[in-house]
Amino acid sequence: MRTRTDRLAARVPAHLAVTGTFLITTALFLVVARVAWRWATWKPVVAGVVPGGAEIAYFSANLTKITHGGRLPLLIGVTVFTVMKTWERGREIVTDRRTAEEGPLPEFIETLHCDGVQRVPGTAVFPHPTKTTTPLALRANFEHNHVVHEHVVIVSMVSENVSYIPAEEQLSIDDLEYGDDGILHVTVRHGFQDRQDLPAALRRAALLPEAGLCFDPEHDSYFLSRGTLRPTHAPGRQRWRKRLFLVLARNAANPAEYFGLPMRAPWSWAHKSTSDPVHAENYFRAGRAIHLVP
Repeated sequence: MRTRTDRLAARVPAHLAVTGTFLITTALFLVVARVAWRWATWKPVVAGVVPGGAEIAYFSANLTKITHGGRLPLLIGVTVFTVMKTWERGREIVTDRRTAEEGPLPEFIETLHCDGVQRVPGTAVFPHPTKTTTPLALRANFEHNHVVHEHVVIVSMVSENVSYIPAEEQLSIDDLEYGDDGILHVTVRHGFQDRQDLPAALRRAALLPEAGLCFDPEHDSYFLSRGTLRPTHAPGRQRWRKRLFLVLARNAANPAEYFGLPMRAPWSWAHKSTSDPVHAENYFRAGRAIHLVP
């Protein structure tokens, strides 16, 4: 038999959610009415006092039940919210620092043209979220080996807020202002229910007339940039939130699996050890991977 406290504990989250939704909906309605519809001041006041007063009364009445069994569901909700906000803010900080380290892509390409860098046979694919900055793997490979592949393909997978993207609208190619240097940027747009298969997208991109690309997904090389995160005593975030973000980052999805890269194809990590603040120098490790460490 469920006790009265158990029943209250089960109902409090639902009651708070419903009455809280009422309050938020009313507040948004009043903001839209005043700002967008240009209501006179007295109209939102009257519209808010009558329903808003009743909603505040219902919401306040449910708050008194928290001490009678409703603490645990609310604690779970606060915990989930804290984890999600920690991940969101942590990703923003890491992205900002990584962008600063990557540097602008147009300047990097200009450097390649001015220095007359040696090109080696083959195609190198660099998954990267944008075409405005240089993939860390590409920059590190150039700085340590002083060579660049004959064909360089920077690929950005862009997720749209729709279920599916038609195949003919998924791909776009940019030669990055140079049509004869073998460096291309490919944008692959996909919906949240589309399968993310980077090699398959590149096969279709190679068939486009503007690509000029010979692509063999089983033999071409993939270079993935990866950051190694370390907590520091720098101000800005509480230490426990930094450690929580590190735990979440260690459990993030494997990019090679996320992009559908063939496991038999050669692919390399370009590592970057990131702390707060970031101070990095380059060195070459044995094997194919290039590491950046503080």
